[in-house]
Amino acid sequence: MLEYFFVGMAFFISGFIVGDRFRKMQWGMLDWRVMKWHKESLSYRLASHDAKVKRGEKAYIALKLDTDILDAGQEVDVFE
Repeated sequence: MLEYFFVGMAFFISGFIVGDRFRKMQWGMLDWRVMKWHKESLSYRLASHDAKVKRGEKAYIALKLDTDILDAGQEVDVFE
C-alpha cells in the first residue's frame, strides 16, 4: 500500500515539473516588446531589438495583442 503512495507522488511531482516547463516555454514564446521613453515626443516608443536600457531610464515591457482574431464588435477585457 505504501508503494502506491510513493508511485502516485512520483507521478504527481513529475507531472508538475513537466507542466511548469511547458508554461515557461509558452511564456517565453510570446511577442514581448520593450518601450522606452522618448523625450522629444513625451511618449513611449518601441525600442529596437538591440536597444539597451540603462539605470534611471523609463521603460516598459509590453505584450503585443493580436486583435485580428476577434470578431467584428467583439471586445476583450485584458484585466479579467
